[in-house]
Amino acid sequence: MVGSSESVVVVIGSGAMGVAAGRRLAAGRLVLLADRSAERLDEAAGRLSAEGHRVQTVGVDVGDGAGIAAVADASRRLGRLAALVHTAGISPTQARRS
Repeated sequence: MVGSSESVVVVIGSGAMGVAAGRRLAAGRLVLLADRSAERLDEAAGRLSAEGHRVQTVGVDVGDGAGIAAVADASRRLGRLAALVHTAGISPTQARRS
């Protein structure tokens, strides 16, 4: 069930590419940043918030199914998915099999 009619942009990876994607897609939308690094999440959220964007964060490791499920759940609670951008650097050898 969708939490609200809020339009949500999910950006996985909060490095320079993630911030750029969030900035580009944020107009009129809530940005949900996801990353496993709390430090990078805080820095990226601070940058986007300082520019006037609405931002929420979720600390997850998207290398496993539980992390992916946590991002999906957070997005669902916040509103309607408008876009999903995956900028986190992960390779098949980094992903854990469940």
